[in-house]
Amino acid sequence: MEKSLKNKKGFTLTELIVVIAIIGILAAVLIPSITSYIRNAKESAAIQDASAMYQELIAEVNVTDDIYETLTTNKYYIVETDGGYYVLLENGSCNVSPLKDNSVVDAASAATEFNIEGVSTFFVLRKVNEAYRVLELSKENTTWTESQTPVYPTQTQTE
Repeated sequence: MEKSLKNKKGFTLTELIVVIAIIGILAAVLIPSITSYIRNAKESAAIQDASAMYQELIAEVNVTDDIYETLTTNKYYIVETDGGYYVLLENGSCNVSPLKDNSVVDAASAATEFNIEGVSTFFVLRKVNEAYRVLELSKENTTWTESQTPVYPTQTQTE
């Protein structure tokens, strides 16, 4: 009896298969949950980044500048974040999920995806070389067109 116990080492094939099956079931349940948590965290970070960019832009513009009223009274901004998300800000806050999709490649396609009734103009806010740039995105018939001349900074501010 003592000799047979010393020769028995390791796990049986059945025990190994049971452990592998349990690990497989846990992975099947946990991976989708973890993926969803990661996506939600990235979307939340994009919203926070977009809000911070908007607040920094408004803080950067002098209240006495002519452009200040234009920037603060526009209701809708599409903000391009570093993570590749497009965030819609309405009056400085986000009420819809940010977009990051293969079909959303620029602000015009983001405006089409957001599809807000009655809105024919957005401001597009992006950071270029550590400086903010605001462009106007307007709807002509069914096509969104981005202006080439920035709303901010104005030509006089860049000279």
